[in-house]
Amino acid sequence: MKHLYTLALFSVLLFSCNSDDNDPEIACLTEPIFSNLFIDVVNAQGENLIANQTYIADNITIDDVTNGYTSSGVVFMGVPGIENLIALGIYGQDGDNTFEINLSDIETDTLVLNLTRSETGGPCSQFVFTLNSAVYNDEPKDIQDFGGDFLITVVKE
Repeated sequence: MKHLYTLALFSVLLFSCNSDDNDPEIACLTEPIFSNLFIDVVNAQGENLIANQTYIADNITIDDVTNGYTSSGVVFMGVPGIENLIALGIYGQDGDNTFEINLSDIETDTLVLNLTRSETGGPCSQFVFTLNSAVYNDEPKDIQDFGGDFLITVVKE
């Protein structure tokens, strides 16, 4: 029954929208305001360590130390362009947000993202996060634009 109510609500939202591209209700439903950070873990030769199975994709998890969440399934397999990259949605609090990247049962790295959190306002008021810096295992990382998302490269010795 719960699924029926969810489907009904989704149908009302979907079919109640008109085709006016300037309608703020449509913008609320179609314009994503979040971004992701992708982490490419490589060796000194630039070989991806998930692709060569030094780290097993299904075993990699992320613990959000700041907010107390754990995420699994963080590596996309078979998705061109992001295959063998660790993905983390950018969210948190103003300032430093600490994440533990569990690469295996015996290896955990630390990622600190410095974020600015602001509210969009308007009819779709939501929080937007600006990524100011990324520090991986106490080493500041260059943040690269990655098609509207972000990418850092981590070299493991």
